[in-house]
Order: sequence, then structure tokens, then C-alpha cells
Amino acid sequence: MRGDLSDFLTGPLPALILMMFILLPPAWAICRKAGFPSALSLLVIIPYLGTLTLAIVLAFVTWPIARPRN
Repeated sequence: MRGDLSDFLTGPLPALILMMFILLPPAWAICRKAGFPSALSLLVIIPYLGTLTLAIVLAFVTWPIARPRN
């Protein structure tokens, strides 16, 4: 029978949801400690592209915590 619960549990969606819960807390802490809004870490909810975008932002943007104060 197509569309039953076993199809849902064996598909890619549960793995993506699990990865989101694994990646979200560390990303939240990194963004907070770097001086970015913690909500920026919510990008990891978007599979692959969100995590890549967050990694690029953290790698190439000057962190607010590292900026000299005037």
C-alpha cells in the first residue's frame, strides 16, 4: 500500500529533521558568541543550502564581536 506510515519513516524527511535538530543548537551558540543574531542559525532548517549559506556567512563576514569599537 502506497502512502502509509512506513513510507514516511523510511524516506529522506526523517533524516533531514534529525540533522536539523543536531545542527541547530551548535549553530545557535556559534551565532550568539560571534555577535550575530541567534536567529541566523535558523538557516540550518533549509536542507543543505541553508547550512552552506550559514557557513559562508560565518567564514567571510567580519564578526560583530571582532569589530573594533569606536
